[in-house]
Amino acid sequence: MSGFPQQVSRLLSASKQTPKNMAVRGGLLFAGVMAISVMTGVPTATAGLESVLECGDVTGKVFDDKNRNGYQDEGEAGLPGVRLATARGLLTITDKHGRYHVACARVPRKGIGSIFLMKLDAQTLPSGYRVTSENPRVARLTRGKATKLNFGASQSRVVRLDLAGAAFEPGSTGLKTQWHDGIDQLLDVLGEDHAVLRLIYQQGAEESALVDKRMRAVSRLVEKQWQQRDAGYDLEIERVTRVGR
Repeated sequence: MSGFPQQVSRLLSASKQTPKNMAVRGGLLFAGVMAISVMTGVPTATAGLESVLECGDVTGKVFDDKNRNGYQDEGEAGLPGVRLATARGLLTITDKHGRYHVACARVPRKGIGSIFLMKLDAQTLPSGYRVTSENPRVARLTRGKATKLNFGASQSRVVRLDLAGAAFEPGSTGLKTQWHDGIDQLLDVLGEDHAVLRLIYQQGAEESALVDKRMRAVSRLVEKQWQQRDAGYDLEIERVTRVGR
């Protein structure tokens, strides 16, 4: 193994013979006895297996948060097949029970630990589900200990409002008078239960910039009246533009 310091060569040769007892972490070769920097060939630690035990594991569950309180209560099952990612790009997917495990997510700093971030990929949730807990979640990892980070998600109604140029004053972002009563009726429907409002604009000959302004204006109008009602949940509004017939 030319090009490697003699100590490193011996350990690399040993790794081929006893792969089950070897592990590579951050450019260091752990053999249960010694870790040597591949860059310098200088011994950097003894009892390498202890270094593995100093890792901070992260475990948790993605669950069906039926009451949308952000915590897993009795009877709230896990959601399988949901992808999560760390800030360093490690990916994991929940099992059939909604559980996940990131082994040795990182080696926390001695004494003070290290900040760790985990984010749920909302696009991998079942259709109609929205995240109900913090996302991403941040925790401080401690050496040799596991940290639990759960994520809640719930299925929401989707209330659709179709828009087109005929609903607006010509060349304006203002709705025609008869549409204001329709907004009140829309808010009544949204207030019946937790829902997501989806605005769909069927674009005709009008410019895209005007369509965007109209969508934003309707969103602001709905949000303002919704806040005045104090309906008990934060309304999420999606905007979709469709071109042509």
